[in-house]
Amino acid sequence: MANPCTMTVRQYNREQLLDCRSVPRSYVIPNEETLSLLKNYGILKYRGKRAGQPRIKHNGGVHLANLVQIKLDHTYIQNVHRQRKMKLATVNTRSIRNKSADLLQHILEENIDFCLITETWLQTDGDDVVRGELAQEGFCFDDVPRPDRSGGGIGLLYRDNLKVSSLPSKSYQSFECAEWQICIQTFILRIVGIYRPPYSAKHPVTQATFMTEFTEYLEQVLSQSRSMVILGDFNIHMDMQSDCYTKQFQQCLKSYGLVQHVNTPTHSSGHIIDLIITKKEDKLASVNNLQSNYYISDHCFVSCNIQQFCPPLVTKNIISRNWKCVSKNLLEADLEELNSLAEKSSTVNELVSDFTKTASDIICKHAPLKERSITFRPKLPWYSGYLKQLKQYKRSIEKIYLKDRSDLTKIVYNNVRNSYTAAIASAKDGFYQSRIGEAEGNVRKLYSVTSDLLGRSKDNPLPPHTSETALANDFLRYFSDKILKLRDDLDNINTETSSSVIDSIMASDVPSSENIMNKFIPLNEKDIIKLVSESKTTTCELDVMPTPKLKENLHLIAPVVTEIVNRSLSSGVFPETWKSAVIKPF
Repeated sequence: MANPCTMTVRQYNREQLLDCRSVPRSYVIPNEETLSLLKNYGILKYRGKRAGQPRIKHNGGVHLANLVQIKLDHTYIQNVHRQRKMKLATVNTRSIRNKSADLLQHILEENIDFCLITETWLQTDGDDVVRGELAQEGFCFDDVPRPDRSGGGIGLLYRDNLKVSSLPSKSYQSFECAEWQICIQTFILRIVGIYRPPYSAKHPVTQATFMTEFTEYLEQVLSQSRSMVILGDFNIHMDMQSDCYTKQFQQCLKSYGLVQHVNTPTHSSGHIIDLIITKKEDKLASVNNLQSNYYISDHCFVSCNIQQFCPPLVTKNIISRNWKCVSKNLLEADLEELNSLAEKSSTVNELVSDFTKTASDIICKHAPLKERSITFRPKLPWYSGYLKQLKQYKRSIEKIYLKDRSDLTKIVYNNVRNSYTAAIASAKDGFYQSRIGEAEGNVRKLYSVTSDLLGRSKDNPLPPHTSETALANDFLRYFSDKILKLRDDLDNINTETSSSVIDSIMASDVPSSENIMNKFIPLNEKDIIKLVSESKTTTCELDVMPTPKLKENLHLIAPVVTEIVNRSLSSGVFPETWKSAVIKPF
């Protein structure tokens, strides 16, 4: 049998074979005729499938077909990344009355969650407006005034998403003290505010007395809570290591397992007197990223972060309609169909009911109600771009002054600081004056502005109730009883007095029969358009259509509105659908 293929035999020596290792491999794909020939001679074989099924590749002993895909909650992941550490601060304002706006703006810019303020100089009575200015929307303010004389006082300004409660504290002769408790889920942090007035004729108390009383206070307070931050103005020069009272104070902190964190000047004189103190072994309230900058008085802000995440910002769910995306032509075409309802209804109640239902369907068709959640971020409404630039200029002059501390730069810095304080105070006063001017003649709006100025709560002051319907019925019963009582009082009036009143009325000019109105004159469409156009643009939540939209499209539905008014006047019937009202107390 002849060999169907001829093969060329080539011989290689050892060196040539070794050289082939460094030469890149080149693969040649044979043609179909060669592959068929190799298969026929049994040289080329294909490996079959196992039991007719392809072999499943296992990855590390795990059967991938048995794994279930888990959907990740990306919202939770985003919230974890957005969380930031809680930031606290302390500052001595030396009267907060004329610095409230500057203080709030700096707290907003630096994302400070709560700030301890010493020397507020607020009194128990007469400073409600200042407290209201500090309790802007998004913030709360609580303070402990000095009881015996003017000056002093400690306050805590914090964001309203924190759960803060005031704690009772003992009074001491050498220093003022105030305590608060902040709860963040399961973490409880005790805030202790300290202000020690310096020795003076009005306060002749030595540092030795302070050390005795402060040691007594630490023995009492350290056993009451696990996590604690003590901060405030101690008026002890911690930068003077050779001072005997400084050494004594440091030894006192060390003996109770406390550590003082501030190591940069906090006063314009270059001393460290505003302190932040925590427990040395408390890892939950450990302090980092400590900063001492921005002088609001002769003291600067001292801020730091603690190892706790801030609670989430306050969110509100609002329901609204997107009128911007509504097609005007399509809406007008549907509104014109409302005029045909007058022919289908016989009474005014039926007409108003059909009008309300059809109009509601049209509004929901073009602008359906949508609920969305918004995150509330507080801001000062009177803070402008000019004030921001002026503050930046003030900070630049402040850095120059703190660097060289010459008399010339001090004068320049004081002038710039006073200009900024006056500008921000003027902007705040102008904002509230314009709001009061806009509320002229509107008692509800004026009451709202006054409540904002005094920092009052914006929640509805409704009495405790379990059902809104029962509460509404109680209000109705109260006013009904008042009317019945008024009628009984009128019936019990003295007869002689009532006769004299009646005679005086009869003696007055009585209108003639020609001027007595015994029927209503029907209105036309022009009268309706004029009356509605001249009315106030106020909207109730029971309205089918917002008043601005009603005025805008009144010419389209004027015929049916005119028919409703004329039917009501002629029949003496007020539509039942329109007898509902929403009552909101001031």
